[in-house]
Amino acid sequence: MAMVIDAAEMRRRNKLTVLNAIRNHPGISRAALSESTGMNKATVSSLVAELMEEQFVVEAGPGSSTGGRRPIRLQFHANAAYSIGVDVQIHSVRLVLCNLDHEVAWERLLPMEPASMSSDELVSQLADSIRQLIHEAPKSPHGVIGIGISLPGLVNYRTGYIHYIPNMGIRDLPLADILQSEFHIPVFIDNDANCGAWAMYRAHPAVESLVFVNVGIGIGAGLVLGGQLYRGIAGLAGEYGHMTIDPMGLRCSCGNRGCWEQYASESALLALWNEVYARTDPGLRCTGFDVVPRLLERAQAGDENAVRAFAHVGHYLGVGLANIANALNPELIVIGGRLAASERFVREELEHTLRARTLPVARDVRLAMAEASVQAVGAAGIVAEETLLRTGDVAGGG
Repeated sequence: MAMVIDAAEMRRRNKLTVLNAIRNHPGISRAALSESTGMNKATVSSLVAELMEEQFVVEAGPGSSTGGRRPIRLQFHANAAYSIGVDVQIHSVRLVLCNLDHEVAWERLLPMEPASMSSDELVSQLADSIRQLIHEAPKSPHGVIGIGISLPGLVNYRTGYIHYIPNMGIRDLPLADILQSEFHIPVFIDNDANCGAWAMYRAHPAVESLVFVNVGIGIGAGLVLGGQLYRGIAGLAGEYGHMTIDPMGLRCSCGNRGCWEQYASESALLALWNEVYARTDPGLRCTGFDVVPRLLERAQAGDENAVRAFAHVGHYLGVGLANIANALNPELIVIGGRLAASERFVREELEHTLRARTLPVARDVRLAMAEASVQAVGAAGIVAEETLLRTGDVAGGG
């Protein structure tokens, strides 16, 4: 049955199309907008006038002319509103305040240990930090429009419900509803790898498909395919950490054997170091929290065992990434998480293994490392996409 779209809905969609065209093509003119969107000039001018009245679009002066009057260039007003992004990890919480172009206006790494907190304690601490950030946000026409939260576990993006976060003991928590009741603005939650993938996609708008691999205590991936964040039918797409790379291998917490994250994660690095290189010297042993920074410090000081440990993990990262490249053929693969800071010591072996195990047609895949704030920025960006840039104030214009 065909969908019936009334005049108000058509105008809403047209307005969003115009806004996104201005956002993606800074300096575009009204005439160029008409040509690129297929809308007539009167419709474009009317929609631009509304967007300017709402302060989402501003005029940026005259452009060059090929004859006749010089066109007026249009600019997306990225500071018209802000969104909050929160990245909750096992040993830390990072908060950012971003404008509508994902530019960070404020960032803070909180000295919190979520893994040692109850659900109530975590919610209370998050609420206090978010409240402070809302208070400190720069003045803007539309203020803080929502909160996005990145979490390292199984969550329902549509309902804002946490099913289970491994290593934190948090289950069955309606986090979005709780925070929405507290702050009376939209709240979205998503898996941390999805948030990282979205941030990297917005940072590389020409890339149609990418995979963001978050390497922490475990491994998860976020997928952007054909310009869309792909979550799967149950929201569990990207659980590549449980891809089998050795059927008779190490036992995983999921009950399977030979899962990728048993060989290529922080946990794998920790086990390798403590059981092989620090076996005879308890003073060299690391904990789950400090393994990456401690071994990175040792590798930078010339410790050959630390260098070998990173190379070993880099090899197995390459094995798993080759499987992903062969299966999805993305343009870009991005490594995130704390292990990304060890690029100098993992990249050579990672790339060698990736290229050796990837089919020839997929070997052109690019590889990048992400900044530490990428998941928090992605969480903030998802807020902007879901509220303002899809169904919120702008998209809801009459």
